[in-house]
Amino acid sequence: MTFEEAQDRVKIGHFTRKGYKIRGVVHVGANDGFEIQFYLALGAELVVAFEPLSSASSKLFENYGSDVRVELFNCALGDHEEWKELTIAPGDGQGSTFLPEVAQSFKATGTQSTLVRRFDSMGIDIAPCNTLVVDTQGMELQVLKGFGEQLAHFDFLNIECSRVPLYVGGAPAQEVIDYLAEQGFDQDSPIEDHDDIFFLAKRYAQ
Repeated sequence: MTFEEAQDRVKIGHFTRKGYKIRGVVHVGANDGFEIQFYLALGAELVVAFEPLSSASSKLFENYGSDVRVELFNCALGDHEEWKELTIAPGDGQGSTFLPEVAQSFKATGTQSTLVRRFDSMGIDIAPCNTLVVDTQGMELQVLKGFGEQLAHFDFLNIECSRVPLYVGGAPAQEVIDYLAEQGFDQDSPIEDHDDIFFLAKRYAQ
């Protein structure tokens, strides 16, 4: 796989097209790890992936558990430690959520009791990682807050946001943008109804 092919397959290609280098990625909500192959092809020295759903996490560990460039965690992230019920979406489980959907677009296939942790409580060495990807079905702001002071370590952020929350208790995109501005990040793409928004550390913004 070429660098260009990988760049076209993952959202963080937004940053490499601007000439920035991806040194490592923390991906929160990695599911079965499909994007990891592309992160590595983009030059990531380390990928740290979190996936709480047991069925998806099993595939994630099967795919990358023996790869020394990848660290895997079967837990969720948030702004405080607790056990919560994860509502499981049908099919491959993508879309499983801790928060009730406003539109209730799927019929749950079950629930799973899941440990939610603060990232900054876990003692993970993310020295090579300059990129953070968060896709957690409405929990994005809580996840970001759980990084605490370690959030400032990143240069590039790829955060799923919704103009109007799709989940009860989720934060609207503008609230995420305002929080990240306080943490030293500039918005680098527009708000959409529901899509990823990119952020650059202020030292990189032009």
